[in-house]
Amino acid sequence: MGTVLLRAGAGLLIVAMLHLPVWAAPDAAEIQRGRMAFDTGVFLYESGDFDKAGERFRQAIATDGANPYYNYYLARVYMEQQEYAKAVVHLDRARSSDQKIPGLDFDWAMVHYRLADYATAGRLFDRVSAAEPNNALSRYYAGISQYQLYAYEDAIALLQEAGAMNRSVKPNAAFYIGMCHKQLGDTGAAMESLAYAAENATDRETRNAAASQLSALSRQQRQAKPYTLMARLETKYNNNVLLEPVDNEALFNDESDWAFTGILSGSYDVVRANEITVGAGYTHYQSWYADLGQYDLTGSLFDIYARYRKGDVLASLSYRPAYFWMNEESYLMRHEIRPSVTAKLRDNLMASLTYAYKRDNDMLDNGRDGHINEMLARMIYSMPDNRGDLMAGLGYLVNSASHNDYDYDMIKTEVAARLYLPWQSRLILSGECRFREHDHTDSIYGVVRDDTRYRGSLGVEKDLYRDIISAGAGYMYTDNDSNIANYKYRSHEFRLFLSARI
Repeated sequence: MGTVLLRAGAGLLIVAMLHLPVWAAPDAAEIQRGRMAFDTGVFLYESGDFDKAGERFRQAIATDGANPYYNYYLARVYMEQQEYAKAVVHLDRARSSDQKIPGLDFDWAMVHYRLADYATAGRLFDRVSAAEPNNALSRYYAGISQYQLYAYEDAIALLQEAGAMNRSVKPNAAFYIGMCHKQLGDTGAAMESLAYAAENATDRETRNAAASQLSALSRQQRQAKPYTLMARLETKYNNNVLLEPVDNEALFNDESDWAFTGILSGSYDVVRANEITVGAGYTHYQSWYADLGQYDLTGSLFDIYARYRKGDVLASLSYRPAYFWMNEESYLMRHEIRPSVTAKLRDNLMASLTYAYKRDNDMLDNGRDGHINEMLARMIYSMPDNRGDLMAGLGYLVNSASHNDYDYDMIKTEVAARLYLPWQSRLILSGECRFREHDHTDSIYGVVRDDTRYRGSLGVEKDLYRDIISAGAGYMYTDNDSNIANYKYRSHEFRLFLSARI
């Protein structure tokens, strides 16, 4: 009886299959239209035109809604468009078939990763790795999933496997390995991995993120120490050497020369109590000219400071006495008091306001003795993806001197950009404009002096060892326009430097 029924059923099935094109399945022309739409969609997908590719795949699905390939490719389009909920629907349809579609299991794991379901994604990536032992990406994303789940040691093991299997994956894996070590408190291992990522990652976002993390870790290390040390060596060529280098923008000799500069600076925090820091610092400055030795400058600059931090606000007050010698003869004694406030307005925006009072005693020209009051406001914007920082500033200065010729007001505007480049290097651009108007008629020229100075500079810096040792080169152009011909000047300056700090 069962055999008879089986044969009868088989016969009915054959009949049904013969009639299927008529009453159930799409006709041959419709099937062909679906295949053509799918083939065109694949071409558009591979070309990166995901919108049009999605239209073609939807046309194909309209002819055969259960086709796993049609659903799989439409799901991939939705993933490219970051419409992950829609991608899940079509990936699930593709998985419900018996077809073994290459990449389907990986994308099923990936869509859960994109939806931030890291526990599920981690398990699915592990299955892909078990089925495909040479799949480095499955281990890479499984490692990141474990990182997101705070399983840092498991993440390190998976990421190290991925990096060992595929050299192109290694730099990005190194970034997350570094982040895992950071969370585990192993700063040395974190900085080693992050340095590798910053140097070798092919995508700018990873390089910049690694460089930013390196800088943050180095800054934390320095802040943990009660002391700072910095040294800088510089050589520069200027075609119009400044005669009196400290805050005197008028005296130039129209002579070119090479100069060599050395700076050594250090500070020590004497008191660190909760939000309060009190300390002292010293900077020694020395410049030597190759030919114009009479303009060699030596400076001893002291700094006594107090800082108070509360949340995102930092208030500071410093007293800075300084003494300068020109060609080994006493030149200038200055006392400066500088209060300032810096506030973090948003995650990517900071503002600062600084006031400075300076009292000068000029040993070469008593007419320049006097005091300066200066106010400067700045805004700093950090660009997305750690691409760099933008700065803008506006300042106002009043110089009151013993002789009327040196009384003036000045408005200062400034802009600058620091852009992060590959290989732990930076491009730095800056521009400045100063409007200087004197208060009295000049005793020699018989007019009230009025100057406008423009300055632009560009430089490239590269970290040679983390952010401890760096080198760079730069160019600066200065153009001072004045209603008094003798105060008009232009200068071109080129410089190279090497610096170190701890």
